[in-house]
Amino acid sequence: MIPLTGVARLPFLLASAVIATTASRHWGAWGEELRINLSRA
Repeated sequence: MIPLTGVARLPFLLASAVIATTASRHWGAWGEELRINLSRA
């Protein structure tokens, strides 16, 4: 099993950032709230 090191999490964090950026562009305030919540996770 691979430990969740910074390297292991990097693809997930990158994907989250892309999804959140797309959401904020398409869905305005709701997307911005989602981006903030993801950045806290």
